[in-house]
Amino acid sequence: MQIFEQYFNYGIKLVDNSGQAEYIISELIGLQKPLISLWNIQGYETRKMVVCVDLINEEITLVSRYGGLKEGSVKHAFILDRNAVQKVDFIRIMCTLHKAIYTKVISMPSTLRSMKGELLTELADEALFRICLANRFMPTNAEMVKTRKENLSLALNCLARMRPILFSIFNVMGYSERIMLDIMSTYEKEMKLLKKVMESDEKRFKDYN
Repeated sequence: MQIFEQYFNYGIKLVDNSGQAEYIISELIGLQKPLISLWNIQGYETRKMVVCVDLINEEITLVSRYGGLKEGSVKHAFILDRNAVQKVDFIRIMCTLHKAIYTKVISMPSTLRSMKGELLTELADEALFRICLANRFMPTNAEMVKTRKENLSLALNCLARMRPILFSIFNVMGYSERIMLDIMSTYEKEMKLLKKVMESDEKRFKDYN
């Protein structure tokens, strides 16, 4: 709206068409992570995710044309792959952990939720997002192998940062042993799976190094 408002002369209007297009596309792509989280928590069907992604990608295409951007030079949105969730252990377990964390955080007292809970869900969102990015394409060159490794490493880092927050929340909330064991069992399983995938990737894609 600002682009086509003739009396608006600040911000986005100060750059050329290509710059405007790149900015708008970056904002659209910024929807990807919260959508992945929403789809996982609410258990969206594939067809509903596709409708949403198609609308976003159609807008990206139109904005790209407006900015004269080269086809293939911009990112596009993608769905949460339900087949991968069912068949790939490290994605399935991460989805389970992500949903379990949100279930607990939403029932916390508001003060704890705003201090520890929000940080925990942000880390869970980022870990899930990075895992989905890493598994989106099978690497066929060195650059794709590097990107996959970076995404998996970022996911692993998020999980590592979650551990002390989880223990802090357990202490404050006084959860039963069963609940704590359920959450930590899922957490530890995901950590082991991610490390195993990264070790496997080193051997699997060694020819690209």
